Amino acid sequence: KSAGRARSALIVAVSSYASDNVSNLANTIIDAAKLQGALFKLGWSVEMALELGLEQAEKKVEEFAGRGAKGDDDCLFAFVGHGVELNGR
Repeated sequence: KSAGRARSALIVAVSSYASDNVSNLANTIIDAAKLQGALFKLGWSVEMALELGLEQAEKKVEEFAGRGAKGDDDCLFAFVGHGVELNGR
């Protein structure tokens, strides 16, 4: 990390799903915590968002993106969970 350069990360992790068509995941929160720890050791500021619904997750990502990076700042977004396509989206 160089002087004046911020490193911010948002990790969204979802292990439980309300749909019968999508199985729950056993290690999602553990994996997200490991990523958080690794980033923290590298000097990143990390925000965790756990078990959010779609609308909550979208809002959290928009808030994170809205803070914006300045100049040479680094931003990272990670999603830990299932990726699902529904109705072509």
